[in-house]
Amino acid sequence: VTLSLDIENANAVRKKAYKFFAEEEWVKLDSVDTAWVIDYPEYNFNYSEDVRKIHYNIAKTLKQCAKDLDIERINYMIQVGNRQAIQRQVTYQFGVAEEKAYVK
Repeated sequence: VTLSLDIENANAVRKKAYKFFAEEEWVKLDSVDTAWVIDYPEYNFNYSEDVRKIHYNIAKTLKQCAKDLDIERINYMIQVGNRQAIQRQVTYQFGVAEEKAYVK
C-alpha cells in the first residue's frame, strides 16, 4: 500500500509526523517527499472488503495524526496493490477529525 500526503503547515510538524508514521510501521520512501508504504499481509488486495478495511485503517491513522499533531488538513492519495489510486482528505477542527472526499 502506498500513501502520498500533503500536510498543511508541513514544515512546522514534519519531524513529528515522520516519527508518528514510523511508529505506525509505515516506511518512508527515501527519494520521494511524503511518500510512505506499508504492508498488510493479513488482507487480500483482490477482495473489495479487505481493501475497504485498509482504506478505513489509513483514514483512522491519519485522523489520529491530525489530532495528535494539531494539523488542520491532510490531503492524501493511497493506492492499494494495482487498484486505482484514490484521493481523500482529513480535516481537524474544533477537536474533531473527519475524513472525506478531497476538496481543494
